[in-house]
Amino acid sequence: MFHRVLPKSLINEQDAYYLRGTLVSTEFFESEIKKYISEGYVFKTLSESIDAHSDKTIVLTFDDGYEDNFKYVFPLLNKYKIRGTFYPTIGYCMDNKLAPLDYYYYFVNRNVTENEKADWIIGNKKRNFINLKIAEQEAFVGNLFKNELPVLDLRYMNLEELK
Repeated sequence: MFHRVLPKSLINEQDAYYLRGTLVSTEFFESEIKKYISEGYVFKTLSESIDAHSDKTIVLTFDDGYEDNFKYVFPLLNKYKIRGTFYPTIGYCMDNKLAPLDYYYYFVNRNVTENEKADWIIGNKKRNFINLKIAEQEAFVGNLFKNELPVLDLRYMNLEELK
């Protein structure tokens, strides 16, 4: 299960997505594909895997629908003639909008000290944030930025890319 995939040169290893494990490099992703192919694994979509009767079946899933999935994952899937199953967050894709969690991580990346980062990324602060309703998450990040949300260099796939 993957969320975000970027070339190593674009990854800041102190990025909250990376520290949380929801961001991997294209180089790592491709090396995993090659490793499993060389070991005789077969890549299937989630629906195809239901009838799979082999211990050598791999199902790749991608959550949320970040644009980097289209830009970097899709070409690699095509290159190796394998498929994956994507679970885009349709509302964010259709509305060209970011999730509150994206702003939350942006805040963490720029404002939280190294000593506090773990609590914000995997600790109680993160759990408390995730347990809020979406409107409450939006209010929370609004308060972090004094209701002026920054423009992020991040987006979800649009409908054409999803097709």
